[in-house]
Amino acid sequence: MKLALPVWNGRLAPVFDAAGQVLLVTLDRDRIVSEQTVAMPSGLPLARIHYLADQRVAVLICGAISRPLFALGRAYGITIYPFIAGPSHEVLLAWLEDRLMDPIYAMP
Repeated sequence: MKLALPVWNGRLAPVFDAAGQVLLVTLDRDRIVSEQTVAMPSGLPLARIHYLADQRVAVLICGAISRPLFALGRAYGITIYPFIAGPSHEVLLAWLEDRLMDPIYAMP
């Protein structure tokens, strides 16, 4: 399974639609198999969702995301956790430990 976290300066990017990089995490059950930070496609924001779908991402954890991109991601079958904030690896660990909905990770 693949999980994606748009990142900026070691934290979740505040707005997915403008994110420049994404941390792609490959999981085997609850174990991290690999992590890779890659550049997101530039140009139309829709290209970011298409890229994640091409990478077979199952879960997207992000900050703010526009309604059209949220809807497109869902149409591709991507489970999206929006309006999350915090250091990217801390957020990843919270997701793995089923603590992502703790108030500490809510966007201000």
